[in-house]
Order: sequence, then C-alpha cells, then structure tokens
Amino acid sequence: MVLQLEQLGRAFAAETEHMFTVWTLATPEPLAAVLAPGYFMRCLSRFRLGDLVVCATRQPSTAPQVPPDANPDRQRCLLMVTRLAWDGVEVRLVQDWGSPLAAPAVPTPARKPRRSGLGWADAAICRPRARVAWRGAVG
Repeated sequence: MVLQLEQLGRAFAAETEHMFTVWTLATPEPLAAVLAPGYFMRCLSRFRLGDLVVCATRQPSTAPQVPPDANPDRQRCLLMVTRLAWDGVEVRLVQDWGSPLAAPAVPTPARKPRRSGLGWADAAICRPRARVAWRGAVG
C-alpha cells in the first residue's frame, strides 16, 4: 500500500540549524507495511533527511476483552527518515512503544511492606518517659 496524505500531519518543526520536522501518522496498515519500501513515496517533496514520524499502526489484536475506546490494536512507534531518493523514501524504526494495553517492558519495583502499628513519632509521644530529677548547683 501507499500512504494516503490525509493520514499524515505536521506536528511541529525545529527551525534551527538542525532543521527537522516531526510528523504524525495514524494508519490502518500494520507496521510491516509502513516500513516497506515505497510506502512514503508520496512524501518525497515533504520530508527532509532526519525528520521524525510518530506513528500509530493497526496490529492484530491479542487482547480477549477490552473496552471499546481502548484501541488495543494500535501500536505506537517512532520512525526516522534515513534516505530520500527519486525511487522512494526510506525510514527506519527508532522506537517501538507497543500498544496502550501492553505489559510494561520493565517491571515496576516491589514496594516495601509497611509496618503495622505506630510510627516512631507516635511511639515516642505515647511512651511514658522516665522521670529524672534535676539537680542544679546551689550557689
């Protein structure tokens, strides 16, 4: 398939000496089709070398029961334009974030169990203090 230009949007451009643009793309195509040669052929006049494309592609859903507004089959990724030539545009996958309902790649650290009972401040207030007689020097 070839990209439909209505699916491509310009997010922002860095108008500095680096000159790059960040684009957005939401397509019903799978990621493999987006990475295939010739997919971005219509963007040859729009893209510059080093431009970034934040992309949402449709993947086969593996989640059995999900809310209807969750879009579990949408895979988010970041692409970079690496080659511009008369025969097409090449992009490479920079980062694949997966789907919104995917398990995190790095497990969250386990929390320390909280002690039950009083904290140190409450224990100090509730504990009876020993009475100490003060003996001052009489002069």
